[in-house]
Amino acid sequence: MNPPLPSPADGSFVARPWPSRVGTVCLVLLALVAVGFALAYLGPIVLPLLIAILLFIVLIPLVSAARRWPFVAWVAALISLALLSGGILLLSQVVYADVKALETEIPNARERLEGLVQTYLRYVSPPASPPVQPVPPPTETTNPPPTDTASPPLDDTTAVAARFVFGNAVTFVDGALLAVFFVIFMFLEAGQLPDRARQAFSSEQADHVLSIGRDIVRNVRRYLAAKTWVNLGLAVATGAICAAFGVRFWLLWGLLMFLANYITYIGSIGALIPPIVLALTTFANPLVAVGLAAALVINRLVWIDFIEIRYLGAKLNLSPLVVLVAISFFGFVWGAAGMVLAVPLLTVVKITLAHFDRTRPAAILLSEEGQAPRDEVSPSAT
Repeated sequence: MNPPLPSPADGSFVARPWPSRVGTVCLVLLALVAVGFALAYLGPIVLPLLIAILLFIVLIPLVSAARRWPFVAWVAALISLALLSGGILLLSQVVYADVKALETEIPNARERLEGLVQTYLRYVSPPASPPVQPVPPPTETTNPPPTDTASPPLDDTTAVAARFVFGNAVTFVDGALLAVFFVIFMFLEAGQLPDRARQAFSSEQADHVLSIGRDIVRNVRRYLAAKTWVNLGLAVATGAICAAFGVRFWLLWGLLMFLANYITYIGSIGALIPPIVLALTTFANPLVAVGLAAALVINRLVWIDFIEIRYLGAKLNLSPLVVLVAISFFGFVWGAAGMVLAVPLLTVVKITLAHFDRTRPAAILLSEEGQAPRDEVSPSAT
């Protein structure tokens, strides 16, 4: 506790107030912990809602194009969802054959990888000759005590695996159906939102709220579009490199890189490991695997550390350290889905903070260039 200070008026003592900044930091940390537990507990509801919002932002151009024909909003949304789902299913059928063929290669690859590890260990530390043990004197033989020859019951691993797969499948289907319903009702309500905002707030406040919404939609859509194009280029280059080196399942590795790179900074590194391990366990000459690894790493450096950072950095203006913290936080709360949603959620938070004078310093701290872009601040910010 801080020492008391004498009062100049009557000589009494008053307690020194707790520093406001330290108290604010403590309150912010407590709020983050509480929000983390709340998001983890409400994940089955919040996660489909956030996915639906991203789908809503992505499908706005498709729904707008569909509504040029005589379709109402919910029919246009269903048509757009059907087109998107059909494309995903078609790609899944193409990749399914590679996945089934890869399953047959896993045992051979595991045996060869274990042999390479054993060879490396023998080369690094050759085994020493075992010491000569003295021969014990002969002893009288006695009958061993009877033992229970009954084997312990074995776990029904098939049933456990089936329950695991079935439970995750049911959870995924429930979340996907909930997200689809969210998207449909979002398109039904989107046209009425401006009128409701003007009825609920004053004209200036309504314009401010709608301006925040427009900036969020524009920036998130811009991020998703740029990220998708970068992922597509990285995936095509990865597949082409694997095909040029003669690595099997090059289409699968390209798709894996495309999906994994939505986890910013981290996913693309993990997607490099499977094709390199497969090449190491497939080719007799390990130099081929080394060349493949070098080509894939250089390709990743070009697309991620040069093109993506320059292209997306100018659009998002987010601190890389803050992005990594957001990926770690939302990954801890929601797993892989949270890691994918981390950057869009961080973008929404920064845009919202930048529209108000009191929270604008926090938005500047989240930015990479030290200031919020002009298109993230409304002229009527208060």
